[in-house]
Amino acid sequence: MHKIKYINDSGAVLDIGGDDRLTLMSITGLESTSVEDETSKSPRQDGMTYIQSAYKERPVILKFHLKCHTREDYLTYRDNIIRVFNPKVGGILDYRDGEVRRQLYCKPETGIDMPKNSISLYCDVTVDLIAYDPYLYDPAVNTLELTFWTGGLVFPLVFPISFRKKGETKLNIVVDGQEPAPLSIAFKGPAVNPKVINHTTGEYIEVLKDLTSDQVLHITTGFKKQSVKIEENGILTDAYDKINIESTFFELMPGANLLEYTSGETSPNDVSISFKNRYSGI
Repeated sequence: MHKIKYINDSGAVLDIGGDDRLTLMSITGLESTSVEDETSKSPRQDGMTYIQSAYKERPVILKFHLKCHTREDYLTYRDNIIRVFNPKVGGILDYRDGEVRRQLYCKPETGIDMPKNSISLYCDVTVDLIAYDPYLYDPAVNTLELTFWTGGLVFPLVFPISFRKKGETKLNIVVDGQEPAPLSIAFKGPAVNPKVINHTTGEYIEVLKDLTSDQVLHITTGFKKQSVKIEENGILTDAYDKINIESTFFELMPGANLLEYTSGETSPNDVSISFKNRYSGI
């Protein structure tokens, strides 16, 4: 059974399927979205040359039924529905169907039209939503940790002494989503010119900067969300200008991705990678 919850950026919530007064009638637009093709044409060329495609914004139409027991109850729900679907405030549409859960970042295109002076205690409500980011996201954040020093030989002296050995600097990450996934990387110092390589695509990100043991390098990829920052004592400093110009703010491809971490002549410390699976449709 479909359950829909909408949480706007101001914190107002409407739970359709979790409230006996609200019944989901239909929701359309989540199954797929249209694309826009980029093409070029030369003089006297037959047809056109295809370059690439990009998803358009995703329109979603949500319809539900409100049935209340008293006039006061109806007005309370009406007020909350109008508050939740404020067209000047964005929000998250949370979709559940059994074990499948997806989230869409969107906003109402217009205000909600609900009768106020009617003597009826019920009405059908239609909400036109628009998602300028057309992707559906798994709300779970996948975080993988790599500790590059592992336990080694232990000698039974008066007190235990452990000699550590260098660990694996490669990690195979499997993306279950339908679309490439932007990622966030946290790389702990010390390090010299830390570098992350995606051997699956041949892309890499390299920061031409020495990190001390008190610093953490934070890299975020994704369209319009690219950032490189260095954290020290809780303070973030922009380091975008330290990027190797040959670097690519790559995304993880659906399926297996073999990543490797290097840090110049120093032995790499702990690295964590975080990402969300994203989908083009349900």
